[in-house]
Amino acid sequence: MAPFQQLMCLETHLRQGFCLHGSPYSIEGDILPRQAICSSGRPENNQYAVYAEPDDLRIPCFMAMHVGGGSSYSVRGGVMTVRSRLGKFQSGYVYILPKDSFVTDKGAFYSFASVRPVDYVIVTPLLFELFKNFKPT
Repeated sequence: MAPFQQLMCLETHLRQGFCLHGSPYSIEGDILPRQAICSSGRPENNQYAVYAEPDDLRIPCFMAMHVGGGSSYSVRGGVMTVRSRLGKFQSGYVYILPKDSFVTDKGAFYSFASVRPVDYVIVTPLLFELFKNFKPT
């Protein structure tokens, strides 16, 4: 499947009420909570939890294809900026998850998390080779 088709498929799942979790690793069974490492300083971003994205497919795609430390991203005014000093990009996976498995802190910058294991509905492999030169129009 071409990158544009993959992105449209993921976007459709978001519109249908699912959320997305990106990982560079193939996961068998439930996605288990783990300690988040976030340099934002916000406690809600450093929970022992499974994090997911309910609205923006770029964040789980970044999380799926990025490995290593020294990276950060921000989304402001609809523009996503990625900084990566030590990390590298590779193929990864986006997991489509039921939104009702997660809770959100309405006052938090970003906290859409589950402290319990989450069973995914579908997994979509993202091949970095297909995306590395992809420019959305």
